[in-house]
Amino acid sequence: MELVTAFLIAIFVSQCALLGASLAFCVKYTTLALSYGYNAPYVPTHPEYFEKIAGALEIKVDDIVYDLGCGDGRLILFCARREPHAQFIGIERNRLLVAYARTRKLMTGNPSNVSFRCKDFFDVNFSEATCIYSYLLPQTVNALFSRRNLTGVRLISRAFPLYNRTPTEVIRLSQKDGSHGEHLLYAYKL
Repeated sequence: MELVTAFLIAIFVSQCALLGASLAFCVKYTTLALSYGYNAPYVPTHPEYFEKIAGALEIKVDDIVYDLGCGDGRLILFCARREPHAQFIGIERNRLLVAYARTRKLMTGNPSNVSFRCKDFFDVNFSEATCIYSYLLPQTVNALFSRRNLTGVRLISRAFPLYNRTPTEVIRLSQKDGSHGEHLLYAYKL
């Protein structure tokens, strides 16, 4: 009888794991498919780059950091743990990604210095920002920052430089070159 019970428990646990994996797969690829509808593909940043990106942002106490197109919020949550006295605001248009980011925030202790907003970043007033990170397509990042009069802001643009500005620094994330420059960070002082 004990063998049958153990066998049934093992089947139940394996079915739950399979269901969880299937659900994660569906959410991931549904999110990816939805992002193409926004003309902004969801391309998550690999966690091995988080430390370099956070260092490039030069986040200090009392900074207000915006992540434009924050996706699932992993980078912002990493930075918030690294500098708990700064404020972090993630902007994302994809509602499913915002829900995922908010869930991830809850699962990491619901830090009070992090918020996620479901908005189009062209409609967001981020004049209070002291640091901005973006991994946006070149036409988007250039259109966004050509319309803004920001001063004193440190902008880190992954993969795509601004057309009419010279970066203060170009940082390599990886020794291996990426297909569209995703191995580079362009740092600007606006």
